[in-house]
Amino acid sequence: MITHPRTPIPANKLPAHIRPAIARVGWARRRLLTHIGAVAVALASCGAAVAQSFESQITSAISAAKLGPKAEVGVCIIDTSTGQVLAAVESKRPMTPASNLKLVTSGVALHVLGPDFEFKTSFFVDGGSLVIRGGGDPALGDPKLLAKRAWTIESFIAQIADAAAKAKVSGIEQVVVDDRVFDRFTVHPSWPEKQLNLWYCAPVLGLNFHTNVVELYPRASDRAGGSPIVVTQPAAPWIQVDTASARTSREGATSLWAQQSPSDSVFAFKLFGTFRTGNTAAGEPVEVTVDEPGLVFAKLVRDELERRGMTARASVPVRLAIASEQFNDARTFAVVSTPIQAVIERCNTDSQNLYAEALIKRVANQTTGQPGSWTNGVQVARAKLQELLGTDVDGLQLSDGSGLSRDNRISPATLARWLAVMVNDPRLAAPYWASMASTAEGRLQTRFRDRKLVNRVKAKTGYIRGVLCLSGYVSTPSATEGDAPGDRTIAFVVMVNNTQASLSNARELHEDIVQIVDRWLARQAPKPAPEPAFGG
Repeated sequence: MITHPRTPIPANKLPAHIRPAIARVGWARRRLLTHIGAVAVALASCGAAVAQSFESQITSAISAAKLGPKAEVGVCIIDTSTGQVLAAVESKRPMTPASNLKLVTSGVALHVLGPDFEFKTSFFVDGGSLVIRGGGDPALGDPKLLAKRAWTIESFIAQIADAAAKAKVSGIEQVVVDDRVFDRFTVHPSWPEKQLNLWYCAPVLGLNFHTNVVELYPRASDRAGGSPIVVTQPAAPWIQVDTASARTSREGATSLWAQQSPSDSVFAFKLFGTFRTGNTAAGEPVEVTVDEPGLVFAKLVRDELERRGMTARASVPVRLAIASEQFNDARTFAVVSTPIQAVIERCNTDSQNLYAEALIKRVANQTTGQPGSWTNGVQVARAKLQELLGTDVDGLQLSDGSGLSRDNRISPATLARWLAVMVNDPRLAAPYWASMASTAEGRLQTRFRDRKLVNRVKAKTGYIRGVLCLSGYVSTPSATEGDAPGDRTIAFVVMVNNTQASLSNARELHEDIVQIVDRWLARQAPKPAPEPAFGG
């Protein structure tokens, strides 16, 4: 097998000026009861004043943010230990969450699939057919995960061929891709049509590979104005790139894009734009989505088996399984598995849309026994939220799993309550918490580098045009080993919709609110007991 890698919080001590005086000996009982009643009123007033002060800081930060006249801001902040709503600003308004929706998708996946679930891709021989059965794994051949093991695509595929050789596989007459764990509606209808060639709009299949993109590494031609020279990853003679519409130039910046071209016999792509001649070596790749990544993977496996003499002839056919086709998997010789933890971390920390969409379709397949789809996936997700939060989910509308669709709607209150449910689940809190980015590394480190935070922050960013969101946790240091929430954790949701202002303005508001929460939580830490006084 190949494996990818509360306690209740005591009430705050009252300020000295409202602490009850110690009852003098000999006071009348009636006087004492009257005094206690007065203290109770003072306590209630103090609690209201503290809550008002906290929320007023939030509203002041929103008022000071320059987000434009049409901007909508929703905020909900919850003490997950007590369930108390510390601040709520337009918190029940359904809003577009962008990638903050991944916090729902990954949490639903943990509930439905379980924290020990593994995505599996199996390889077996049935007669003269080599069958590759996909389990919807978005991580299969992911370059970032391969690199963590110091693997290349070639060495990864070589390991599969090694397993086939060990099982004495030979005479393969065809390679069949069984991707029927998901439906074959691979692109969501509400995704931006003009961006479907870009990596974040990658199609979603039952057999994914290489995050469902082909990487084009360009370098300048020998003469100005000539077409760039391109190397592809994966590399194969049947992956071809037409560079006639791209040129090199001595001036300006490199600006290249690509799209897949229709072809029956090869995987063909077309490159457009300009490559500056000063860039003589291959740099950052141009990533372009591929319609049938499962067939790309199957052909690469076939080519390796052919090089080892394990196919019946050269270039045996590669095809998709048909709807009613049945296979006998008794001769399984390899299984590639990916733990769900690795998937939700790529989903939430790296905001990989493909991973979120594979999760939403996989929970649908697991629950219904039918091919996973967006239709039954969002139905399962909605049912899980209603089960755990109650029927009031504030205008919830789910369309996909990643938040790329603008048809998604969720209120800050619903999302904050969801975060509270997840962090209070003793089985799921640690993996869910660990899946998010922290201010100690990655994107959040860059954003919060000028902020001095006392507590730990774990959060998910979200952006599509006009929408910027940040949701997650502020938590005290953990008393346990590993990456886990502490004894007191605050869930926060900050959503900005319909802003036409600079992105930095909305990001600054996010950071201001997180810092307000952090300072508030720091003040709640129990004060050390005073040293005993002797004498006097």
